[in-house]
Amino acid sequence: MLQTKFPQLPKFGFLAIALLLTACYSDTNSKISGGYTELDRAIEQVIDHTIIPTMDNMQVNSNNSNLLAIQFCNNKTADNLLLLQNQWKATNQAWYKLLPFILGPLETTDALSESAVSYIDSHRDRGNDYKTPIRTDITAMLALTKEDLNATYFSSKNFTLTGLLALELLTFERSDDQDQDNSTILAEYTAQDLKCDILLGQSIELLRRIELAQIGWKTDYRDSGKSYRDLLINKELESTFTGIGDPDGTGIPAFTRIIVSMQEYYDYLGKRNVTLNSAQISGAIWPALSQSALITSEVLSGTDATTLSLYQLMNNGYQPDVAFVKSNIIIFEESISSENTAEIIAAAKVLDGNLKREIPEALNIALGLNFNDGD
Repeated sequence: MLQTKFPQLPKFGFLAIALLLTACYSDTNSKISGGYTELDRAIEQVIDHTIIPTMDNMQVNSNNSNLLAIQFCNNKTADNLLLLQNQWKATNQAWYKLLPFILGPLETTDALSESAVSYIDSHRDRGNDYKTPIRTDITAMLALTKEDLNATYFSSKNFTLTGLLALELLTFERSDDQDQDNSTILAEYTAQDLKCDILLGQSIELLRRIELAQIGWKTDYRDSGKSYRDLLINKELESTFTGIGDPDGTGIPAFTRIIVSMQEYYDYLGKRNVTLNSAQISGAIWPALSQSALITSEVLSGTDATTLSLYQLMNNGYQPDVAFVKSNIIIFEESISSENTAEIIAAAKVLDGNLKREIPEALNIALGLNFNDGD
């Protein structure tokens, strides 16, 4: 049975932070029509104009990857291989744009207690490098038959053998010796038809996982008949799934869930060797990280369609904090541009701290926590 888990935070739990984040609104966030605050309305626009379009963008890119895999397998040319490789990079960028929002449909767990995100990006939860077991798995699959390599086979694979990493290895290197020259990659696909079956099986499985998350956000979350978007905005998650929550059924606010998810992402960047472990065969990690910087700024500043942004609410007496956060995002972007791992880790830790302190405080939400994790 599917369930939702909240990834454990360093030094404290999600629920502890949630309980302390639910109170202490000032007049700036006073109730407006329908019992909602200005912050509620701003977060609704973050969800509608940033998070859901980012989810949709990931689905579009995953679908394009699948279509180009089909095209390549139907016509194994150097040009089609290059198109497939470039689309993998585009899909990876779309993923890093979505990575700060691991909540709801992407944190749903399966019967093995593995989160949905793990099957897409095996590095995200534990920081482990699974290239070696994936290479071993590809070799083993090449000894199977076409009938063996069906949809059920791929959907039942362990999370360590699926997702973007598996597709990266299938797209950017030859299986037997990891040669990365496109002519040798193409020759292997030409000589071994089964490798295309493996490529297509993994591509379809990635698309399936992404579309399940998209359905959860937009249509039906955990068979409730309601979208995660609506449940989140209408403060119905706890009352829908547990029957437990505040007397008014509001539970943990959407702001809390989103800001904690973003904080966990920057905590991840500060603690894991992402620039040394992820997207290494393709050489595509730096453009992907740039997408994370872009979406972080967008969450706070809004889009052309936004009428009430978080920065606007923060500016109410907290202009120095707004300037501080903006400058730290710029530093993060500059560390990406210079491809400096040490600077990226340092910048990520600072933004992690901003998401724990300056941003909630400027929005008049008292965290009431003492952080002792060095940031």
